[in-house]
Amino acid sequence: MQMVVGERPKLDAYIVEQEEAINNLAEKIKRKDSELSAAIAADEIISEMESQNIAASKVVGRISLFLEKFRPSDDLAKMESEQRRLQLKVKKLGNQIDDDDTSERMASIMNNLSSQMSSYIKQLDAEF
Repeated sequence: MQMVVGERPKLDAYIVEQEEAINNLAEKIKRKDSELSAAIAADEIISEMESQNIAASKVVGRISLFLEKFRPSDDLAKMESEQRRLQLKVKKLGNQIDDDDTSERMASIMNNLSSQMSSYIKQLDAEF
C-alpha cells in the first residue's frame, strides 16, 4: 500500500501530462477540422465558378458559330443603295420646292409693286 501511495504523485503528474496531451490533440483536431471546412467551402466555390465558366464558354461557342455561319443578305445591300437613292431624290425635290417658293415670293412682290404703280399712275393721271 505504501508503494501505491508513494507512486501516486508520479501517477497524478502522468495523468496531468496525458490530459494536456489530449487537450493539445483536441485543439489540433479542431484547427484541422476548421481548415478542412474552409477547404471544402473553397472547393465548392471553385466548382461553381467552373460550371459558370463552362456555361459562358458554351454561350461564346454558340455566338461564334452563329457569326461564322452568318452571311449578310444581298437584299440588305440593295435596300441600302435604294435608301441612298431615295434620300438623294428627297434632297433634290426639297431644293426644287425651295426654288419654287422663291419664284412665288418674287411673283407676289412683283404683283404688289404693280398694284402700287397702278395707284401712282391713277394719282398722277398718267397713261402708262
